[in-house]
Amino acid sequence: MKAASVSSLVNLITKEFSILVHDLIYNLGSTRLWMLNSYLERYPIRTPIAWWVFLSLAQLPLVSPLSVVTYQALRRRILIREELESE
Repeated sequence: MKAASVSSLVNLITKEFSILVHDLIYNLGSTRLWMLNSYLERYPIRTPIAWWVFLSLAQLPLVSPLSVVTYQALRRRILIREELESE
């Protein structure tokens, strides 16, 4: 049984998933910022929201699945190595 390498799994996920996330950031990021700022203009006391807040929040959908897949791939690799050593 040959297992996929960690780098091949990460590359597979990052290619497709990061394209989707970056398209979403590009298309909806400015719209969200404008909508939120126009909503907050109604209130006398408000804090302006910077663009980097949306950018940093957009990184969460990328980091979360990559960390899970990397952990699972490493765990599976260790299990396969132990199986091969026991034979």
